[in-house]
Amino acid sequence: MTDRFKQLIQVCYNIADPITKKREVTALLKASKELKCSNLLVITENYEYFKV
Repeated sequence: MTDRFKQLIQVCYNIADPITKKREVTALLKASKELKCSNLLVITENYEYFKV
């Protein structure tokens, strides 16, 4: 079933540190590939960034 997951969400308090950012984004991308879901969201305490 390809519509099983509508969105994957990764929550991280602070993603300003490049090592933390890489770890959190890598985990989300791995889950995206495994679960075949391309609607991804990272939620942080106080950071806003949009990548098109």
